[in-house]
Amino acid sequence: MPELSQQFRCIAPDLPMGAHTQAVSPDADLSPSGMAQLVADFIEALDLHNVTLVGNDTGGAISQLMVTNYPERIERLVLFNVDAFENFLPPIFRIFQWLPRIPGGTAITAPLFRPRVVQHMTMKLLSKAGTTSDMLDMFFGRFVREPRIRRDAGKLLATISNRYTLEAATKFSAFHKPVLIA
Repeated sequence: MPELSQQFRCIAPDLPMGAHTQAVSPDADLSPSGMAQLVADFIEALDLHNVTLVGNDTGGAISQLMVTNYPERIERLVLFNVDAFENFLPPIFRIFQWLPRIPGGTAITAPLFRPRVVQHMTMKLLSKAGTTSDMLDMFFGRFVREPRIRRDAGKLLATISNRYTLEAATKFSAFHKPVLIA
């Protein structure tokens, strides 16, 4: 974003996906559809128009739901390294969508991510770039330390299903604006 910010107004919402800074209401809908609604409400609240929506990883799946359900303010879509079609989540991470469905499953997961070596190994699966201590703290710290952040992440993970991305795929042809898949 720093490079893009020199030419464009860039806004990155702090979405409740496990690394967010503030927990949301316990009754918030954090399903993929609920997350898309949250982003749509965010865009509307800021009165943004002609938005270039950029999605990466699970945010890319949410972006696909955005353009197929709330396309009004979206002018362009950029997707890179996203969950899509049958892969929501990718097979290597599917255990994380099943653990929150077990009572206490998300709480059991947190201690697994305390060791730095586990954090580094996980980030190697997610990124080719090197990681710093600050990045690891940002990505894992709140999830490991804060039960309400874990609760939010667990709510999203427990509802992830490829039915969302497969349904979105049936509607892609209705989005007649530029799309870049990188």
